[in-house]
Amino acid sequence: LTKAVDNNQPAMGQRVTYTITIANNELITATNALISDTLPLSLTFAGPVTLDPPQSNAILATTAQSMPVLASNVTITPHTSITLTLPVTVNAYVTDTVIINTAAVTCAEMDTMVTGQVTIGTIDTYLPIILKNH
Repeated sequence: LTKAVDNNQPAMGQRVTYTITIANNELITATNALISDTLPLSLTFAGPVTLDPPQSNAILATTAQSMPVLASNVTITPHTSITLTLPVTVNAYVTDTVIINTAAVTCAEMDTMVTGQVTIGTIDTYLPIILKNH
C-alpha cells in the first residue's frame, strides 16, 4: 500500500487529493476487499472516491457518511495494482508532519487486517501490504 499527496504543504480550506495504491504481488486473488481510511479532524472528505482501473462491482464512497469505508467489494488479481483517489478539504493550518491518517485493507485472503499511516506534509510514507493465502 502506498499513499501519495498531490500537495506537500496544503493550506487551510484547500481541497487536496491523495492516492492509495494497493499492489498484489502474490499469486492469489484478493476478493471482496474492503479499503478504509480514518481521517483526522483536520480533514473533511470531499468525495467521491475513484478507483483505477474501475470495477463495476465495487462500491465507492461518495459522501462523508460512507467513511471510514472508501471502497468495498474490490477484487485485486495476482500481480496487479489498483489506485484509489481520495479528495479531502484541509480544515486546519498545516505544518510539516501535522496531518496523519490511517488506511487499512481487509479481505478473506489476508491473515490479518493490514494498516499503515501517511503524513500529509513534506514527507511521503510507503506502506507495504502483504496478501497471504490461508
